[in-house]
Amino acid sequence: MDKTPLLELHDVKKYYPIKQGLLRRQTGNVKAVDGVSFQVYPGETFGLVGESGCGKSTLGRVIVQLLQATAGEIQFGKKGISTMSAKEKLAFKREVQMIFQDPFSSLNPRQKIGDILEEPYCIHTEMSKQERREKATGLLHKVGLNPMHAERYPHQFSGGQRQRIGIARALALNPKLIVCDEPVSALDVSIQSQIINLLEELQEETGISLLFIAHDLSVVKHISHRIAVMYLGNIVELATAEELFTNPQHPYTRTLLSSIPAEHPRKKRERITLAGEIPNPANPPQGCKFHTRCPYAEEACKKTVPPLIESNGHAVACHLIQ
Repeated sequence: MDKTPLLELHDVKKYYPIKQGLLRRQTGNVKAVDGVSFQVYPGETFGLVGESGCGKSTLGRVIVQLLQATAGEIQFGKKGISTMSAKEKLAFKREVQMIFQDPFSSLNPRQKIGDILEEPYCIHTEMSKQERREKATGLLHKVGLNPMHAERYPHQFSGGQRQRIGIARALALNPKLIVCDEPVSALDVSIQSQIINLLEELQEETGISLLFIAHDLSVVKHISHRIAVMYLGNIVELATAEELFTNPQHPYTRTLLSSIPAEHPRKKRERITLAGEIPNPANPPQGCKFHTRCPYAEEACKKTVPPLIESNGHAVACHLIQ
């Protein structure tokens, strides 16, 4: 694997302003993403996990520029996105694509599948109509669908087939990075495995990088090389998939892993239950954001934010570990 990062995030933040009163004055911020840094390498699958509301999907949309970051820097191929020229941004949009969680809402119901798959070529190339149609049918074949399906509409497909169409659309311009925003969470288990296997096959064939966002740890373990765990807008642990599952160090990571069903019904796994509710991202607790629910929290956890410190490729943000 190439050790030169394809994608780099440096202290990226995404805040949503809270406005109140007749004059709609800003009274605060919802801190959806609150200072995230990591790298994704060529040919790598980087998993991003956490419970609902932790900011992982927002971060994915910030990376593909569907949302603008409030602060921080995103570099793609050693170039800062915020300083790119119009021509460089157009190239960036070709090289970074996204697969959405709900395949039906991400497809235009009024367009035939062939037209949906041809659209990227209409925008970014000067291909003829015949060339575009050949490319579209080739994409359908690549993701395991019949080229004749190009004449159908999105509602005429199952959920798994629609997700394959979403993958085909993402692959249209031969991107270097695909952000997968919970691409299998709305699918049946048997279909999930088909989509995961398809993504792995396409990665092996094309060498693309994947940023795989999910809350299902068993799926992320299967497909990812490295995994980052998010809690309330911050990364609390980052390690290789094998290291994270065999040696979890942050209390939140241990809690997530304890929720995975045992592989055998007779094999018991100790379930860790957290007390309290997830803090409000508009008013997060001081110090470590997890201390209000952590059973091991100490006085230092309530006062200072633990930095994400790396040791032998395993990074943890916890006062109890450092």
